Amino acid sequence: IVKIISAGTAKIQEIVSYDKQPSKGYPLVTVCMDESENDFNSNAMNMRVYIFRIMIYDQLSNNVDINTWNSAVERAEANLSDIVTEILGVLDTNYTLNSIVDYVEATPSRWGYLETDKGFCRTAEILLRTHKEYRVI
Repeated sequence: IVKIISAGTAKIQEIVSYDKQPSKGYPLVTVCMDESENDFNSNAMNMRVYIFRIMIYDQLSNNVDINTWNSAVERAEANLSDIVTEILGVLDTNYTLNSIVDYVEATPSRWGYLETDKGFCRTAEILLRTHKEYRVI
């Protein structure tokens, strides 16, 4: 997932498959396994769903000056909107993740703010549900 997203996006400074502090700067994207489901289809087949949480972070400012804060928020909003659009476009185009899964569903679910030891970040989260039919017999 990391390779597929990084190949199709331009604004991301760093993308990793675990939660971490950025070493290459912002925007940072993390892709982490969140949960899984297993649905019974028949005696021979089950549908497995692996859900990944894609988190996008863009740093704001430690400065509480209203002018600096407002311009940082405006920049972060534009960056996150572009990155979310790029990621969803990549997943719409490569909906089998290079034939690893049967199909994916990507849903932007939450936008928020996060305080880190380096200041505040604007965040966006995409839940990626990957579906794979699994032969039991």
